[in-house]
Order: sequence, then structure tokens, then C-alpha cells
Amino acid sequence: MEKYKGWSALRGSTGKAAGESGYGMVKKHLTFGAMLFCATLLLASPDAAAIEKTSRLTDDIVRRFIIETTDVTSRKDAYMSDDEVKNYLDRHLHKKGFFKSAIRYVIPGFPSQENTMSLDKKQFIESVMSGQQALEDYRTDVSIEEIRISSDGEKATVVTRAAEEGLMPVPSESGGDPEKIPVEGNSTCNQILMLEDRVIQMYSANCTTQINFRMPF
Repeated sequence: MEKYKGWSALRGSTGKAAGESGYGMVKKHLTFGAMLFCATLLLASPDAAAIEKTSRLTDDIVRRFIIETTDVTSRKDAYMSDDEVKNYLDRHLHKKGFFKSAIRYVIPGFPSQENTMSLDKKQFIESVMSGQQALEDYRTDVSIEEIRISSDGEKATVVTRAAEEGLMPVPSESGGDPEKIPVEGNSTCNQILMLEDRVIQMYSANCTTQINFRMPF
């Protein structure tokens, strides 16, 4: 139980002041974890090769792109360097792209909190790179619920759902090693893809996300 002393402080079991202090400490670090969750989901076939160029969007091409990009943002493709990830995102995010998520945080022992995160292209790429250090043992399962392609084949609207989990390091009150708090996320995203010079790009994504902090014992 000693291992989770910081979690007890977060829940407020050591007193109101300690609880508020622990909660504020976690809230300070929530942004990084939330960005990784949402950044992965905003872009959501195994071993699919990169889709360099296409003259028309199809159901198969859209599915391959979503899964491929999810692998990139969640770093399942261990062979890609940081620069390669940045270059991939720069190529496949529209220059005027915008990404938004309504986030609900659920922490045991506290009222749920809600926040809205909005990112432009530059901020989105930065969040993906920062988020890699924010969560450990990250896993995600993305399902594509719906794909609607325009008659000219140049635009697609996609609905995805995802379940994610990982461990978020949170500084302990004692100043010792960070506690590793189990985190779970569930999201639904509506995304717009489009062709720009025959390259598939994400133009926008609008998500609703719930992030749950679980008891680590």
C-alpha cells in the first residue's frame, strides 16, 4: 500500500488540503496524457504500406490511412524516428487543419471535470511528440464505424471509436519517484479527410473523450 501513498493523497484520504494538493498536481499533468489520447484518436491495414498518392478516395484507402496513421501517432511503428513521424504528420495534416476534443476527466473521489482542447496543425504535431513521454505501456484499439465518401472521391467523412489505456507518471507529494496511475480513455471522433495534390490529408477532427483514472490497487 505504501507504493500508492501519492494516490491516497490524490483521493483526499489524508485530509482536504492534501487531497486538493494531490488533485492539483495531477491536473497539472493531465494535459500531456489527454493530448496523446486525443492526438491518436483524432487521426484514427495492419502492415499497410504508406499511401503516397491516389487520384480518388475509396473505402479501402481510407481504412488503410486511418489505421496507418493511428500506428504512427501511437508509435506502434517502432522503426520510425522522431523526424520521420514529424514528416509523416506534416505531409498528411492539412495546412489549415483543426482538431478539437471535448474531454471529461473522471478521478475516483472527486467530481468529474470537463475541458475542451483545440489544436491547430503545429500544436497537434507537438502534442503527439510530447505525449510519447507522458504515458507508459500505451495501448489503443480503434474501430472505424462509418465512412462516407463524396461523389467526386475527393473528400471523406469518417466516424471512429477507440479504447485506450496506459500509465501516467504523476509526481509524488514526498518528492520521490513518480506514481504510475492507470488511465483509460474512450473516444468517438468525426473526421474529415480530403485530397490535396493527390495526397490524403486530415482536414479536421471533432472528438468526445472520457478519460478515467483507475485505482492502482
